[in-house]
Amino acid sequence: GLRLYDETAMQMLAAPEASLLDYQDIGVLMLLAGKGMRIVETPTPMRERADGHSRVFASWAVVARYMFNTTILCISRLDLGNRRPAVAPQGTAR
Repeated sequence: GLRLYDETAMQMLAAPEASLLDYQDIGVLMLLAGKGMRIVETPTPMRERADGHSRVFASWAVVARYMFNTTILCISRLDLGNRRPAVAPQGTAR
């Protein structure tokens, strides 16, 4: 696909936080969305690949690993209401 970024987004993606993303596609989108950036998808006509193959879809094992890592990344970013375990105030019994 094709992605275009404005200057603010490029500065965010040049930060060390963005360079740690294992999968740049979903990780980048989640990072930018989490920082309040607007993401717009515009259809772009492209020709089919004439030669070579996709790194992501090279084998079913690679696809499974990609899906597993993407799922873990998405789950790790869920806002669960800042749930914390209940702790009894100091000096009181549970």
